[in-house]
Amino acid sequence: MQASIFRGYLLLLVWLVYVGVFSSRIQSVFSLEDVSSEPKIDVPLKKLRKYIQINTSNPSPKYEEAMDFLAAYASEIGLDFKVVRCAEGDPPTGIMTWKGQDPKVPSILLNSHTDVVPANAADWEFDPFNATLSVDKEGKSILVGRGSQDCKSLGIMYLEAIRNIIGLFPEGPQRTIQLSFVPDEETGGDRGLRCLAESPEFSKIFPNIGLVFDEGFLNDGNDILAFYSERVQRGFKITAKGNSGHASQFITDLATDKIMAFAAKARLFRFQENRRMENHGLQLGDVSTINLDIIKVGSALNVVPGVAEAWFDLRVTPLADIPSIEKMLFRWASESDVKLEFKKKDEPHSTNATSNAFWSSIQETANELNLPLKLAVFPAATDSRHLRKLGIPAIGLTPINQHPIQAHAIDESIRLKAFYKGIKFYTKLLPRLASFK
Repeated sequence: MQASIFRGYLLLLVWLVYVGVFSSRIQSVFSLEDVSSEPKIDVPLKKLRKYIQINTSNPSPKYEEAMDFLAAYASEIGLDFKVVRCAEGDPPTGIMTWKGQDPKVPSILLNSHTDVVPANAADWEFDPFNATLSVDKEGKSILVGRGSQDCKSLGIMYLEAIRNIIGLFPEGPQRTIQLSFVPDEETGGDRGLRCLAESPEFSKIFPNIGLVFDEGFLNDGNDILAFYSERVQRGFKITAKGNSGHASQFITDLATDKIMAFAAKARLFRFQENRRMENHGLQLGDVSTINLDIIKVGSALNVVPGVAEAWFDLRVTPLADIPSIEKMLFRWASESDVKLEFKKKDEPHSTNATSNAFWSSIQETANELNLPLKLAVFPAATDSRHLRKLGIPAIGLTPINQHPIQAHAIDESIRLKAFYKGIKFYTKLLPRLASFK
């Protein structure tokens, strides 16, 4: 009996020491302050730098090198890892699995993408794939590199959070937690998550998903944004035909005039939506935007062109009456005497976030860290849309506020303090999700 009691006390002592070490480690990780001197390069920062240094930009992304990095990372933490492809020759998707005790309990999927948009080194202050440590204009320690915001930092946040908590679950979490590192997001996902989600293998790889976390936007305001939907793309081309002839003449019924007439209507709509956003304190995803991106017209300086084309990128908020927006476009086309053709036409799909069983855990985590949490519509496109289309709930959540937004920008960077706050958020959130029944 005494030996049993002694062993019990010994186990309790070991547990308390472990918890103390775990807590002190977490506190030390998140005590980083912004300083002008070079910061301490610890494991999370080393991992993020290494990940950014793998150039996964199109047109020649080093996906295989990224998979090697992630495979070693998973092994280091204690996660299962495998690579899947939609078809032979397609780019790889890395899948990590932290197997749960009860396969009947809905799982959690943490998604991020491995590819990044191109970066011209000549335009950058530092090599975009060197992952340089520097200081921004406000004296904040930063890491400069392509993918530092979109979205390699998010993948490292997931992994370092799991590293921090995996020892708390010696028998494994209550539910399975998986991570997907997908290619091709920046070019539409046709050979990445979109292809995988539409394949019969998807439900075998990811059975019984209860909620997906995906990339969001950093926010320059006070809130962290939880994206439950996305604006839908209505990319379209207009074609105008008119008279042609020598450029020295007063030729009437010009194709270019018709293009400009349509563009003027689009410009007014753009101005009205921007003013509505500013006057009512709305997020970008709450309004619609339209931009003229391509014009094709003319062949010689002294020839008035008889045909002109213009391509517009229209992003419609799901809060709008989308059929009415389409009718408006065709009315503009008729009034301007142009032909309109849609080239990209997505449909809206949303997640009812607050009714999801896991939402309370997200809200509790935000409250504990004194982070205002706000639901929002993502203004661009992410891989979440491919999952929502299947009825799988997905929330885009990069838990960083009060930070400059530089996704896809020259000299893209992330503040180190913000990066560690993101790790802290998921370190607090994942135990709640892992044990939630």
